[in-house]
Amino acid sequence: MPLSGTIVTDSMRTSRGKAFWNYRIVEAFQHNLFIYLADFNLNKIELIDKKDGDKIFEKGWGTTRKFEAIRIIISRKALKLGVN
Repeated sequence: MPLSGTIVTDSMRTSRGKAFWNYRIVEAFQHNLFIYLADFNLNKIELIDKKDGDKIFEKGWGTTRKFEAIRIIISRKALKLGVN
């Protein structure tokens, strides 16, 4: 994350991608970074607490089409989430 300080999943869901993101999530929690789950099916973005970290893949990873609109976001800074 040297350029922007934020990384985001894409719509592809592969086993290699899941392993990559699992490592990134573990590192993010170790370094006190912010992890969000954005569900564009529901127009909802939620901050994931460390105690709920095991639920990230349950909520945000799968092979059905609904998961194409879900993103995992890791950021050095808190995102400004406001009401539209």
